Amino acid sequence: GSYIPFLLLLFLITKSCFGTKIKYPVIVVSSIILCFVTYCLCNLSLFVDIKDSTVGAANDLAWTEEEGYTLKYILIHPKNSLFVLARSFVQFGYKWYGEMVGDGYGWHQIYVSPLLAIAYTVVLGLAGLNVQEKEECFSNKCRFVFTGVIIFSSALAILSMWMFWTPLNSAVILGVQGRYFIPMFMLLILAIKNKNLLIKRDISKGLIIASFLVILGNCFGIWMAA
Repeated sequence: GSYIPFLLLLFLITKSCFGTKIKYPVIVVSSIILCFVTYCLCNLSLFVDIKDSTVGAANDLAWTEEEGYTLKYILIHPKNSLFVLARSFVQFGYKWYGEMVGDGYGWHQIYVSPLLAIAYTVVLGLAGLNVQEKEECFSNKCRFVFTGVIIFSSALAILSMWMFWTPLNSAVILGVQGRYFIPMFMLLILAIKNKNLLIKRDISKGLIIASFLVILGNCFGIWMAA
């Protein structure tokens, strides 16, 4: 469900691909509504506590006998929820990013050298550069859609672990892993491409080789850790 906002990318398909102007909004909007409604119908328990729970804490976690956060509790205690969210980013922000680019491997708790994560970050940053006279940029409309998808999908990924993995007495959100944000991170790389970040030479082949070397380093780090 966290990736349902990716359906917004349908809006980036040009209208000419649909044959007529009427088909465009009908097909795109219908696809989004159909997927969203289907998901909600298959996960009605997500919304039951809003209607039936008086305290917003009627969610028994699967991995512990403790009660967990519910959507209602999060909404009716905005101050506490904001503090929990802020503390989570402060405490786990780097961990989430590291797991996303190869510093850690989630549930298995296998960590390699942070230098590999830094190296891959540099590679990804260079991938956001454009070659002069060969710019590959997206319009402001595309950037707006990318930003919306990144924000909504990231929020849903965090919310899912907030509700299904975090005990009510926890001061931070538990269970979030960096790998959940990999699809959103790829969109971020595309979104930052612009005509102001230019280089004279095409370094795409070098970036491919560099990525391969970083992956080899990660594999070696995992082998050593194991």
